Amino acid sequence: LPEEQSKVTRHKTGKRAQERAGVPAMTKLAELRKLLNIKSPQQLGFFLLASDFKNGPYTTHTIPKRDGTDRQICAPKKQLKWVQKQILKHILSKVAPHPAAHGFVNGRSTVTNAAPHVGAELVVKFDLKDFFPTVHYFRVMGLFASLGYPVGNCMFGTDDDANQIAPVLARLCCYTPD
Repeated sequence: LPEEQSKVTRHKTGKRAQERAGVPAMTKLAELRKLLNIKSPQQLGFFLLASDFKNGPYTTHTIPKRDGTDRQICAPKKQLKWVQKQILKHILSKVAPHPAAHGFVNGRSTVTNAAPHVGAELVVKFDLKDFFPTVHYFRVMGLFASLGYPVGNCMFGTDDDANQIAPVLARLCCYTPD
């Protein structure tokens, strides 16, 4: 398929854009299901629930923060976690992290993060309040669109012939409260 400029994002999509990004080329959800070893459109639909509603693919629990308040954790259950690991293995691991990123990057650590600052007169440390909720579905969809995956109508779905690769990948990666 020829590359085309999406009306929703500024990113070029299509197989050439995906090849330039170094990620697997896909234009239809059937290809994505095959890559992620999701057996059927119905199984994909279950994963797209993306909530802890009833018997959904997530579970929630709380852990204490340093300040004594509780932090709610919304964790994927075993099957969805496996699918997310496939997304990491087959797609996201092909994308080089930013040079300033050190957390959860192989070969980088708090030591490699601190090394450029050794001997500095002043080092400022801070924590961004409520950072993770700012990384929402639309930002993640934009990331996958920047890799060349089509956004289609920006809605996720399960039809094998649909081209909404970026929205489906984003939904598989993002928890949404009921």
